[in-house]
Amino acid sequence: MSSTKVFWDRFFKLSVLIVTPVLGWVYFSEHSGKSLGKPEVIVPFKVEKTASVQGLESRLKGDEGKIDFSKNQVSVVSFWATWCAPCVEEMPAMSELASRLESKGVYFYFVSIDEDWSKVDRFLEANIVDIPANRLFLDRKREVASLWGSEKFPETYVVSPQGWKVEKIVGFQDWTRPAVYSYFEKLAEKFKKDIFVQTSFLMKEKESKWQRKVL
Repeated sequence: MSSTKVFWDRFFKLSVLIVTPVLGWVYFSEHSGKSLGKPEVIVPFKVEKTASVQGLESRLKGDEGKIDFSKNQVSVVSFWATWCAPCVEEMPAMSELASRLESKGVYFYFVSIDEDWSKVDRFLEANIVDIPANRLFLDRKREVASLWGSEKFPETYVVSPQGWKVEKIVGFQDWTRPAVYSYFEKLAEKFKKDIFVQTSFLMKEKESKWQRKVL
């Protein structure tokens, strides 16, 4: 092979090695939404009135089988399921925290989206989780969860006595941390002094900075 052919052969191979990665990078950039290197845009969670809780199934009758936010300093509504691994992981600690906070006026409501009570009962028994009957509900068709905007489980909402959703917590949380207990304790004191009553209506149309917050 002549020196000229050797030169052009090597030149061709070198060109392929250089051009191919460049073309790949250009293609990736064009097909990645032109957002390479840009942070994800997160829509802030809005402080708003809670959706209805009508339709939740309870084993109790009358007022004992209903959720009344106005009777509590702070209400916490958790949508969960027995087939949801993060729900299963956090439930024992969450139920323990709930029992500790009742004396502070903080009440947790556990809303299962399972198809029937038998699955809930088996889970609670197997994991030695004690949830009072008036704190446990079933949303077998996910109708209430949908009204609240819950799609990824577990999802937990913090609600004021006036029925305002002031926090949405998406995903697993470590409910054993002292900071979590302190958060709810201080929030209960704040609502007890009616600080939120003076500002809630002004905040209705304003966006808060809370979104998928880790307590």
